[in-house]
Amino acid sequence: MDMSYSIDVDKLTTFGDDLSECLKDGKDFNNLAMCLKHSAPLQSSCNSDYNGILSSIQDYQKKINACKRQCEKTISEVIDDLEITSLERELADEEKREKSVGEELR
Repeated sequence: MDMSYSIDVDKLTTFGDDLSECLKDGKDFNNLAMCLKHSAPLQSSCNSDYNGILSSIQDYQKKINACKRQCEKTISEVIDDLEITSLERELADEEKREKSVGEELR
């Protein structure tokens, strides 16, 4: 017999014994019933809070994704601007060289 299984059964038996002793007293049973009665609205409230928080998280995730896309677009535009600036410099340098060569040929 697996020893961990027998330990779990022992714990379960002990718990069952404790629970039955507790429920023998009507007052304890009433307290337990009252706790169970109040647990349903509490669970409902927790579920409502959870759903609200989950919705907020999803909204923020959408906003984060939109910001990431905007950042990527802006970075792409900046890179394009840098490439244009670099090409403009190359063109200006080439024009200067052409002008120099033209003056030398005269």
